[in-house]
Amino acid sequence: MAETIVWYIFLLATGAGVVFTYGIADDLFYQWHQRKNMKKKTETENHPAVKPQPVQRTVDTEPVLRGYDSPDLFREDALIRIHELERQIAADLKKGE
Repeated sequence: MAETIVWYIFLLATGAGVVFTYGIADDLFYQWHQRKNMKKKTETENHPAVKPQPVQRTVDTEPVLRGYDSPDLFREDALIRIHELERQIAADLKKGE
């Protein structure tokens, strides 16, 4: 019985040692990583990158959208567009046959 308790105490001490060692190593690695990044930041601050000027588009690639003042105008325009599409689909089907 006493031997079992000694083993449990030994395993508990070993586990605690591993956990504390890992915590210390992790903290040291984090500090090293921060110092490494600080050196990179100071190097880039000494040599600022030249930002390229934005290119202005000569042709507007976005489609022009029509605004609606009321829901009735929207419904009317939507129905007109639906009928146009139905005619176009019917013409394409006739052409395909």
